Amino acid sequence: MYCFNCMQEAEARGVCPHCHKQNVPDRIPHHLPPGTILNGKYVVGNSLGEGGFGITYVGLDKQLQMRVAIKEYYPLGNANRNNSQSNNVYTSTQSQTDQYDKGKERFMREAQSVAQFSGAQGVVNVKNYFEENNTAYIIMEYLEGENLLQHINRHGNFAADKLFRLMLPMMKSLREIHNKGVIHRDISPDNIIIHNDTLTLTDFGSARYYSNQSNEMSVMLKQGYAPEEQYRSTGNQGTWTDVYGLCATIYKCITGVTPQNGLDRAHVDQLKLPSELGADISKPLEAVLMYGMAVYHNDRCRDMNELMEMTQNALNNLDPNVPLVHAAIDTDRTVSANDIDWNAQKQVGNVDNRRIPPADLRQQQQQLRQEQQGQRREPEQQSKAPVIAAVSIAAVAVVLAIVVLILMLNKNGDSNTDSTTAAESTAVATHDASVSAVIPDLVGKTYKEATALLDKQELDYETKKETTDDPEKDNKVLVQDPKAGETGSKVTITVGSYEQPVTEPPTDAPTTAAPTILYCRADEYANLRTSPSSSSTSIARIPSRGAVELLDSSGDFYYVTYNGKTGYVWKVVFSEDRNAPLYTDEKETAPVAPSANIMYCCADEYANLRVSPSSDSTSIAEIPSRAAVEVLGTSGEFYHVRYNGKTGYVWYRVFSKDRYAALYTGD
Repeated sequence: MYCFNCMQEAEARGVCPHCHKQNVPDRIPHHLPPGTILNGKYVVGNSLGEGGFGITYVGLDKQLQMRVAIKEYYPLGNANRNNSQSNNVYTSTQSQTDQYDKGKERFMREAQSVAQFSGAQGVVNVKNYFEENNTAYIIMEYLEGENLLQHINRHGNFAADKLFRLMLPMMKSLREIHNKGVIHRDISPDNIIIHNDTLTLTDFGSARYYSNQSNEMSVMLKQGYAPEEQYRSTGNQGTWTDVYGLCATIYKCITGVTPQNGLDRAHVDQLKLPSELGADISKPLEAVLMYGMAVYHNDRCRDMNELMEMTQNALNNLDPNVPLVHAAIDTDRTVSANDIDWNAQKQVGNVDNRRIPPADLRQQQQQLRQEQQGQRREPEQQSKAPVIAAVSIAAVAVVLAIVVLILMLNKNGDSNTDSTTAAESTAVATHDASVSAVIPDLVGKTYKEATALLDKQELDYETKKETTDDPEKDNKVLVQDPKAGETGSKVTITVGSYEQPVTEPPTDAPTTAAPTILYCRADEYANLRTSPSSSSTSIARIPSRGAVELLDSSGDFYYVTYNGKTGYVWKVVFSEDRNAPLYTDEKETAPVAPSANIMYCCADEYANLRVSPSSDSTSIAEIPSRAAVEVLGTSGEFYHVRYNGKTGYVWYRVFSKDRYAALYTGD
């Protein structure tokens, strides 16, 4: 008997002596039942996770007695399975069947392509791929360790230079994959496993061939790690798309902050520099990182080869023996037919003012290199200009001293009340100058920038906090004493601390009407779209019976807010009656059982959706207070639920059939 969690020998329903988890098989209706045999030799265990393209299970190769990971093609919204009847996957409409078959064909073709790189450092090893149960499977090596997201949550953020060095082998392997015309499109912290300071990229389920740029690509992405071109099915995706994903992953792992999503950055770019968030990063590496995260692809580092070269330059601190970075856009450079016509594709409009264009980056590196060369020059080879300047300054100082001495002597002769001699005055002035310095301008600088300047000039400083209602002044110097340009030995800086202003309505203000709540009556989910058009981009999926707040109407669409996002939904699939009949027209979703068991989150902030029925298991999503979920089953003290297209487990105490049940405020 195998443990369905780690695939090592263990007793049924007991605690596994290896992974220390309860050996209980998952009972998820659309998953393969644990214990299923695939291709005659692969035993399926419990699921490790589920995404937009498929389900990943832990498994065992019976012949080799080796643990493996099994990726099953199961595209969300286009596939169905009821494992109590059959393991076969099926579709409900002809349009779903057409999309499903095309996707499965791509899944197998791309598995074959990625399998070419098995054994490459930094890329998961593909062992086998085949079709069964009217779907397709990829058998991959099982990777020990944890993903980068889990790692930083457990151990804290990386130092930038360490993480860039760990990423170099992966960049090299991605360069080879790109040369075959395949891009990953889903590089993110949860798709990179770290074990013994080695990084391995997994989950090529979103990978696509990009050599034919006229073909549309599906819009599947992770918020924060996808550039703006990936939000459009006709967006110009290529090697630069993976560059963005890799750099956004580094940004998250050195700051702990998920980057602003690419679509929002295309409108108003508010992405902060890592150094402003306290990241441990050098200026050259920060320049490389922000160049790799430029909003528009034609402003961005174009491929892994260029990213590797710039990274190595920055890690070597611009050693003179390291070649300079070449500019990314060079009209004299020969490029392949698959590359972009940079002049034709040049975007006009919003400009990412935080990026450092290649030409400026090269100039910055040249300047720093010249400074380093000057510091290494032997004394006899150094320029005589500093010596001449020093002699000139000394001569001026002597003249000024004589003038001051004459004035002081004259003043002493005119007044008997001043007993200080000119020599004594000169001595006092000299002593003050030795402990004082000209105070730099600190107002408007971040706390880290200000203290770095003060430390550089060996000035003592004291810090005070002052609350501000302006978010732009958060962690920035508001006031300094002494002021810039004055002299002194100690500086007091007042740093802003932003607090969200709380506005209370006047006591005589009219009572605000309760918001209008609408409920989704789609049989599976409804799309929250960016504009009132069925062809516009979907920014979220609202599950059946999920609640939204009505903001306005627009033709055939409602303008609503859902989980903090605002957008448009089709009117016909929403109703003020939570128990209204489900809408089963194929325009919106595939049909499911109409008797969905809907429950509502009554946690005071949010509840965690976990991969297994244990409070120690990984969280895959946060379910906000009052949000709706579909209950699929129970497991001990946990409900098995579906939320926003993801399935997992939630603690039963923080869910209720009553949407307005009292909030649970326990630990």
